[in-house]
Amino acid sequence: MVSMLISTLSQLSIHSSTHPQANQQELYTTNSITQMSSQEYRRSWKSRDAPLYIDLLKSTFSTQPYNYNRFLDIMMDYKRQMIDTLDMIERVLIIFQGNPSLISGFNIFLPLGYSMEPVFDGSQSTAVLVTTPSGHSFSF
Repeated sequence: MVSMLISTLSQLSIHSSTHPQANQQELYTTNSITQMSSQEYRRSWKSRDAPLYIDLLKSTFSTQPYNYNRFLDIMMDYKRQMIDTLDMIERVLIIFQGNPSLISGFNIFLPLGYSMEPVFDGSQSTAVLVTTPSGHSFSF
C-alpha cells in the first residue's frame, strides 16, 4: 500500500515550481536544470520527496497507526477519484491537526494553485488557510 501511495503522491501536480530545500545542486547541475521543462523539474522533485514525506509521516504517527492508515486511505480515495481535491485537503487537515510541518510539507503534492498554510497565533498554529486556483481562501 505504501508503494501505491508513493506512486499517488508522485503523480499529483505540485504546488510550486521550486522546492523549499536550498541545496538543489546535489541532483542537478545548473545546465541540466535550464534544459529541463518546468513540468520535468517538478516531477523530479516529486519522485524524490514522496518517499521522504512518507518517512516523515511514519515517524510522526509511529504511536498513532490509525492516523497513518487513515492518511493512506484518503490518498487512495483521491487517486480513485472518489473524493475531490478540497475533500482530500479537508480530510488530511483533520489528521494533521496540530502539526504545521506536515501541513506545510504536503503543499508540494497539491495540484497547482492549491495551498495550505498554517496560521499562527504566537507560537501555536490556530487554523489553516487553504487557497484554491481561483483565489478563493478558506480557513479550517
